[in-house]
Amino acid sequence: SSQLLQYMPRYKATIVPVALSFYMAARDLMLYNEVDFFLSFFHFRGIEAVVPILLSDFASQKTPELTRWYISDCLYQIRSKQYEDDYIAIVEDASFGINRQMLILLIGKLRIKKAIPVLLRLIDDESIRLHVIMALSDYQMEEFRPLFKTYAQSSNPTWKNSAEKAIKKLDKLNKTE
Repeated sequence: SSQLLQYMPRYKATIVPVALSFYMAARDLMLYNEVDFFLSFFHFRGIEAVVPILLSDFASQKTPELTRWYISDCLYQIRSKQYEDDYIAIVEDASFGINRQMLILLIGKLRIKKAIPVLLRLIDDESIRLHVIMALSDYQMEEFRPLFKTYAQSSNPTWKNSAEKAIKKLDKLNKTE
């Protein structure tokens, strides 16, 4: 199976439909170890055909937490811009807890402007705060500097480190302008 994954970039048009059919069969039988395995075939940029299925499965009550996290990681790797509203809806739903982390990072990577107010509200949630800081830093907006400075003073080393990196990004951007 690991050998097959090395052929994915070159033969994805052939492999993805087969992997998707096995993924859906395993999902329907609730064989989540197999589901998680087949998700590895969707962990590549540009495999947009699977995104609607992954979004639906992410939201399903039947999906186990670990599988939900793997799905969010696949969505992050695929980086489809077509489903911005779906990503925002998921990250706004606190019931998904930490499984929103990779989608928060995805929103930042895609620089989805309409998600900024959502991210600013989510910064109060400590379970996803690190990812919100990282996502906001991807926007490279000077308006976020005071927020980053606040968390650069934090006693939490991960928030502090991420906020300091965000400030350095802004400083670097300002030097190049």
